Amino acid sequence: MKFLNINNSRFYLLVCLLLGIIYVSNAWSPSSYSLALDGIGVDAHPDFGKARSIRSDEWVVQTPLTQALVNNGFERINTSSIYKEDLRINYGLPIFDWGMIFKPTQWGYFVLPPAYAYSFYYFSLFAFFLIGFQKIIKITGVDEPSAFLISIAFYFTGSVQFWWTVNAATFAFFPWVLYSLYKIKSSPVYGIALFWFLVCWQLGNLYPPFTYALALVAVVWIWNVIDLRTIRTRDILVAAIAGIAAMAVVYLYFYDYIQLMKNTVYPGVRSENGGSIISLAMLESLLFPSMWFDRHYDLLAWKEISNICQISTWATLLPILVLFFTDYGKTRLSFSLRLTDKWLVPGLSILIMLLWTQLPIPASVGKFLVLDKVPAVRLMLGLGLAFNMLAVFALVRNALEFSLQRIALFTVLYAGVFVVIKGGVGPARVELITLLIGALVLGLVLRFRQKETLGLSAVTAIYALGVFFAFNPLQDAKFIFHKHYETPATAVYDNQAKEYGVVIAAVAGSIINGLGYPAGNHVLTTPQLPFWYKKFPEIDKTEMNTVFNRYAHIHLIPDSDVIELSATDVISVPQRCFTAGIDTTCKNVTIKK
Repeated sequence: MKFLNINNSRFYLLVCLLLGIIYVSNAWSPSSYSLALDGIGVDAHPDFGKARSIRSDEWVVQTPLTQALVNNGFERINTSSIYKEDLRINYGLPIFDWGMIFKPTQWGYFVLPPAYAYSFYYFSLFAFFLIGFQKIIKITGVDEPSAFLISIAFYFTGSVQFWWTVNAATFAFFPWVLYSLYKIKSSPVYGIALFWFLVCWQLGNLYPPFTYALALVAVVWIWNVIDLRTIRTRDILVAAIAGIAAMAVVYLYFYDYIQLMKNTVYPGVRSENGGSIISLAMLESLLFPSMWFDRHYDLLAWKEISNICQISTWATLLPILVLFFTDYGKTRLSFSLRLTDKWLVPGLSILIMLLWTQLPIPASVGKFLVLDKVPAVRLMLGLGLAFNMLAVFALVRNALEFSLQRIALFTVLYAGVFVVIKGGVGPARVELITLLIGALVLGLVLRFRQKETLGLSAVTAIYALGVFFAFNPLQDAKFIFHKHYETPATAVYDNQAKEYGVVIAAVAGSIINGLGYPAGNHVLTTPQLPFWYKKFPEIDKTEMNTVFNRYAHIHLIPDSDVIELSATDVISVPQRCFTAGIDTTCKNVTIKK
């Protein structure tokens, strides 16, 4: 049967289908929400792996807001929240409005129980990612199996795994934007696909820094796979119309959100300089992807940061493999400065990323390219993916040289680097095992005269799986959407809701609201200034705006009469202002300067 042929693209669709049946039938997800359930006395440990507290934007914010939507009948306004906030926000939540046309991974909520729809959401994003990147890698000239293996390696990179639970749509729909754009030259009908995927890309998760980074990667890819001299005016018009229409739809959908956020203190008006204290380390990890953390994903040698996500890069073994196994005697480089050729414009795109990520360029300079809105550590995602795309191009264009001696030398040298960096064989055993398996695979490729491209792609995937597979857990989502847990903690919530009309328990983020309670401690993804003006009528509105006009975690503080900005995104508020009644004004309160 043709679909069982590994050189047939349908084979990989079948693989995804079978994996999807297993994954969704178990209601699995990569959520770390079991940490929230631990906090209320429910034992719901993952079926595989470990929940990650560092992914709090998922288990403290996005997942509880998804629960709130389910509880509220998928309405746009969070009616179970005392703040009555609009949930049409940057997170691509399953609101039953016209935007669902562009949220295919959320369609499961129409027909499935919430736990299975949640599972389908994450698996379908995985499938979009895997097949999408396979397609755009194959366009470069890589064979089908190798393209699939490289796509797996791209999925199991630091940037993707560490940011996946919230930014999955940003990564998953991006290759389909490129694929649709590429196919316009064969039929203008693909302009419709380009429009649809562009909107899906942004409605799935609106995060401009990653969009900016991936747009620069798109330039590198387009200039290398499309002969721009053959582009017709019709193709340009179709792409332009699709792009303009997509921007209009995205702006219309997020109009209210944009108006609320554009002048916020955080994140709206922040202005970033280039560079970072970890920029050089991140650059080094493009050649040694797992050099800065141990097998438990704890950071090594870093006191400046504690968040592994911040130092993550889109890094695989492919660039170092291509550099090492290229036959430079048979490789010829051609260089051209013409705008339509593959060097100048992609080179400028990469140079922009390299300079902004590595140098302390003032925001006043970066603003001319809107870089002042893009943190350097976020742009590293684009630099890493561009670097790996260049490795894919080199894999196709350059001759490779394999021998047992060369394979052994690479394995010993590369393994030795990790033994030195990590302080011994034991701490580096994950890398050593994957490298030994990779060496065996390359030996078999040499022995049975298989394609060198397939061998390097396989080693890249093996290393990626070995190093990054265990980061995200397999969490049964039925625990997440279970109704009415009865524990000592929920009994307290019930009593507080009856006594005060609001739960005042000190629980992080939107967890209490996700469980179905009106909560004072909450995450306001958009400023709720009218609520605060009414609550604190004695405080000057201008002064209040400096504190409350931001994305913020609201913390209720007992025995306090002070409003305090505890962190950039944390506002501490006197608890007594809520126990007296949600709609009751609160007086004799000051803002800490």
